Amino acid sequence: MPAATDDERALHARLLAGDLTASAEVASLYLPGLVEALGRKYPEVVVRDETIVRDAATDALLNYAASPASFDPERRTLRGYLFMAAEGDLLNALAKARREQGREKSMGPVELHQSARNTGVGTPKAERELQHQELRARLNELVPDPMEQQVLELMLEGERDTMAYAIVMGVVEMDGDARRDEVKRVKDKLKARLKRAGWEGFIERLP
Repeated sequence: MPAATDDERALHARLLAGDLTASAEVASLYLPGLVEALGRKYPEVVVRDETIVRDAATDALLNYAASPASFDPERRTLRGYLFMAAEGDLLNALAKARREQGREKSMGPVELHQSARNTGVGTPKAERELQHQELRARLNELVPDPMEQQVLELMLEGERDTMAYAIVMGVVEMDGDARRDEVKRVKDKLKARLKRAGWEGFIERLP
């Protein structure tokens, strides 16, 4: 990846030095382009809710302004760094929205596993939510590693986007093929662990 440009390095240096005008300049220079770039990559999200795209871009800029040392100008351009951060914020926001939607519908993998109780159409929401939490607790006992728990959570949500997994695994920096292979390795590892624990029928529903 190309390193930062001279202009980007100068702006970055001002942020590191505590220049109070630099953060406003960063927002002015990069916010419109970030929103546009995210919109091009995720047009279906823009159609559904343009606000979530702008919020992700804004959060990325605010986080950079608050912790400019997180950016290494020798590794990539500032524009590329900010897009990667904004995309990560967007995917996290989408995942959170899916989880909230799932809770609202009170649906989840409870119905997928043979040992789960049959909730029925008329089951109160509070009870269904409790069952959902019980299942999560059982899975967390099988998968104690926090990172692997996040990967499993995405699998339970039916997530198929490799980048979403790469973000929680911290392997975004890998090239495309290596990133896909690493994501597949972790997912296969989790499926194997669940299979050994007797969750064969449950595994068939995971992406």
